[in-house]
Amino acid sequence: MNSFESFIYIITSKGNVPKAYGLYHLICIALAVIICVLLCKFYKNTTDKNVRKILFICWIIMLIFEVYKQIAFTFQRNENDPYWDYQWYMFPYQLCSTPLYTLPLIVFLKDSRVRDAFIAFTSTFALFGGFVVFIYPNDVFSTSIGINIQTMVHHGIQIISGVFLLVYNRKKLNMSFLTKGTYVFVFAFILAIVLNESVYFIFKNNNITPEVFNMFYISRHYGCHLPILNTIYLNTPYVFFLLVYLFGFTLISSIIILITRLVLKLTKE
Repeated sequence: MNSFESFIYIITSKGNVPKAYGLYHLICIALAVIICVLLCKFYKNTTDKNVRKILFICWIIMLIFEVYKQIAFTFQRNENDPYWDYQWYMFPYQLCSTPLYTLPLIVFLKDSRVRDAFIAFTSTFALFGGFVVFIYPNDVFSTSIGINIQTMVHHGIQIISGVFLLVYNRKKLNMSFLTKGTYVFVFAFILAIVLNESVYFIFKNNNITPEVFNMFYISRHYGCHLPILNTIYLNTPYVFFLLVYLFGFTLISSIIILITRLVLKLTKE
């Protein structure tokens, strides 16, 4: 084991699996709520330049932790003979990974309909992805101390950036806003299907043992483990499952906008 691997071995230390709504989970929830409240309270009327700075900081933190996650899952902690083996199921293209790609676009693109679309997507569809993990973290908590920190930081920032963008763009929350976000979601959805089929084809036709590669959990080769959607996947035609997936996430995103508008109206914002 070389010095670099020794360092990786240290930062991928093992520990107990945190419990859902245990102390660690509750602390993470509290921190996310506090940061959301403070950010929205003091920066809801800030300049676009400051918004870009805030989102840039969010993106950099997420990116650093994502690099750590990819290294941690690739490095196999065998005490006698550690080795590197990329885990394809951890490829960073799930719904929860999308802020890694949309945040820098929001930061660097000029004001335009395209930028507005990425803002709408990040503050609705991506926001919901973060909420789901914070509400039900059992699928992401593990014995890896570093990964438990990474997943809460990542999804916490996903929620914080999404809520902040909703509040900052509160005067734009209408059907047009949702439609723009839906365009991005549909594009990301189609790209996930293309990636799933392409990687499976490459594995199958090059005598490579297929590894699980299931972006957005919509691959027809590996199924879907997401609650409710799992049942639909197992009991209906694949095309129907895809349509339900699209409709379901779009409906939830529209509800997020409606709830946000209601809260803002009650608080007279």
